[in-house]
Amino acid sequence: MKYFTSDWHDGHKNIIKYCDRPFKSIEEQCTVLLKNLSYLTEEDKLYVLGDCFFSRTDEEIRMFLNCIKSKKILIRGNHDRKSMKSWKNLGFDAVYKHLIITISDTQFLLVHDPVAVLVFKGPTICGHVHNLWKNQPNLLNVSVDVRNFRPVSEHEIWLENRALNLKKTIGDL
Repeated sequence: MKYFTSDWHDGHKNIIKYCDRPFKSIEEQCTVLLKNLSYLTEEDKLYVLGDCFFSRTDEEIRMFLNCIKSKKILIRGNHDRKSMKSWKNLGFDAVYKHLIITISDTQFLLVHDPVAVLVFKGPTICGHVHNLWKNQPNLLNVSVDVRNFRPVSEHEIWLENRALNLKKTIGDL
């Protein structure tokens, strides 16, 4: 099964205040994130759509990623400044700037910043906007801030995209 998440900002003290997150500390946030990722298995793929760590040492990043059993694919965000090779050495199985995948019969662009939708005309799975909005036509935000700090399954993505397209179709009538 494929899962999607973004904008952990693990280690960023101020993100709790900026995004009105329900945590007292970055340690509590880290614990909740790892708990919510603990059910993933080695057969799963977790796509992290950017901005996963902030002010963490390489060892802290490696320890966090080692707790996640699934394959881990990073779509780099604006705060993911390490090289692709560095991210792989820390525990990601693959690293991209963007990626197109298929869920059921639909192609989705995976990207951190939804501005990319200007060049891709299909549905886009993104992060970056945190809690500004959850979904818009052809845009599905998987930021932890709008997803109860849990990854979103490919089934949920497909259903949400279908519902958005149905709304659009009914609106065009």
